[in-house]
Amino acid sequence: MVRYAIVGIGDSNYDTFCEATKNFDYILEEMGARRIGDRLEVDVVEYAMPEDRVVDWIPLLIEDLNEIID
Repeated sequence: MVRYAIVGIGDSNYDTFCEATKNFDYILEEMGARRIGDRLEVDVVEYAMPEDRVVDWIPLLIEDLNEIID
C-alpha cells in the first residue's frame, strides 16, 4: 500500500486555493493510497513565510508516522 503526506501552498483570495493539492489527494485516495495525517493547506495570506507553517506541521506528521510504525 502506498502511504503519503501532502502539503499545499496557495492564496485564499483565489477560488482555486490549494486546488491542485486537493485534486492530487483525491486521485491518490481513489487509487487506493492512504494519506498519513491531515492534508496541510498553507495560506500565504495568513503566513508571510509559508515554510514556518510547514515546520510547525512536521512534528505532527512524525507523530502520525510513529502510530503507523507501532
